[in-house]
Amino acid sequence: MCHFHMKKIVTRNVTLRPQTEAGQVILAISQTITYTNEKDFAFRIRSFCAKYSNILNEKTYHPDGRWSYTHDGVRRAYFSLVHWFPYLFIYRMNTDIPNTTNTCDGHFSHIKDVVRIHRGLNRVLKQKVLDSIFLESTIAPKNK
Repeated sequence: MCHFHMKKIVTRNVTLRPQTEAGQVILAISQTITYTNEKDFAFRIRSFCAKYSNILNEKTYHPDGRWSYTHDGVRRAYFSLVHWFPYLFIYRMNTDIPNTTNTCDGHFSHIKDVVRIHRGLNRVLKQKVLDSIFLESTIAPKNK
């Protein structure tokens, strides 16, 4: 999981100016992702859960009988960090993997430009163009 996109997921759920203390803390934790290690980050997540577990599980009951989580954004941000945690630090074990997808995003914008230039293609021909681009730009060694 790209660190940039993980930060964006958290920011989308708690905003850049969270109103609650729990929101501010989870945002601060997510901002440390790029300059921390796996062990410290796991400790921060566990500490957050221990301190704010009541807030994460707090429910609001509505007049029509339904209920929802009171701090749903904080809850989503926390569970996104927990869900993606195993994939956040894989790049440290394998030096061929970057911690962000900047190069990948740039490559895809190039592909979009090529497809946009050939805008009259039907679906089958467009798929052939994309296949040839992906096959030619693969990182796998080429047999010559």
